[in-house]
Amino acid sequence: MPVGTGKLASGTTKTKGYILITYQGISLWDAGCIAGRILLEENSNSRSQQTELPRFDSETAAFLYAKEEVSRHLETLYQQTLHLVGSENSAIFRSQQMILEDPLFCDEILRLIEQEKLTAVEAIRRVTENWEKVIRENGDGSLFSDRAYDVTGVGAELEDVLVNNKCENRERFPEMPEESYILVASMLSPGALMAMPREQIKGLVLQSGAIHAHVAILAKAMKIPTLMGCNMDLSQMKDGQKAIVDLSEAKLILQPDEKRYLKVLRKGNEQSTKSPGIAEERFLQSGMKICANLTTPEELTEEVEQTFHGIGLFRTEFLYMNRETYPTEEE
Repeated sequence: MPVGTGKLASGTTKTKGYILITYQGISLWDAGCIAGRILLEENSNSRSQQTELPRFDSETAAFLYAKEEVSRHLETLYQQTLHLVGSENSAIFRSQQMILEDPLFCDEILRLIEQEKLTAVEAIRRVTENWEKVIRENGDGSLFSDRAYDVTGVGAELEDVLVNNKCENRERFPEMPEESYILVASMLSPGALMAMPREQIKGLVLQSGAIHAHVAILAKAMKIPTLMGCNMDLSQMKDGQKAIVDLSEAKLILQPDEKRYLKVLRKGNEQSTKSPGIAEERFLQSGMKICANLTTPEELTEEVEQTFHGIGLFRTEFLYMNRETYPTEEE
């Protein structure tokens, strides 16, 4: 199945006395299988430390507090992502900061609080939903419509502060199982993904299906084997359940037979993040050269050098960002 395309029906099969449950999705990778135990993202959230909110004189003060907390948190995420996966991917959090600082977004929330007497959470929720609707309607299924996830993320961050005061503890990881796991969620924000210990995430399975959404882009940059758009029944799933993610067939397999599960587990995920190679092979056979596009010098890995004939485009503008002086001619 080509990467990012195709969607077949999910199903339940009874084989040799056990019930095999499969969910079809969209794979961000084109090869390999991984095996592990499931961790539901909503359960990992319940493990997060929570503290008591300060007392506010008004709902306006509550919103302004949440805005400041989220702004600080997004800056932390930006810096973390910048070092981990480069400037282009860390821009995800810059775009969310722009929404948070947008006067139209903030003024509309404040207007609902002051004139319609809504609580801060109610006002945030209404404005977020209205913005999402407008973006999706005008985007009409294009890449622009996927930017509605930015608004969703900002609204969720603001609500989390006022409902759970989670920003107080965002720099600390929630308590997670000691072993690696397959993280399963209805949808996931880029910030929530960054808050998870990368070394413990074997794979990621999401109900949301936007392969151009920021969380998908970030998961791919972090080389996390990922399935999007899985029509899962989360109520029938539980932490610790054994599963296989078949990236070649774009399937999540629950309750696999023990023999197959152990075979995939032993093999590991050596091929699980293999990029598509069909087009590359055709170009090589035609005699054409293939060059890579780089955003930062750190992306020039040994794998890139072995795969491509050279560098076709290097985005030099990023050499000028996040520094006090101009880059030298040698740089």
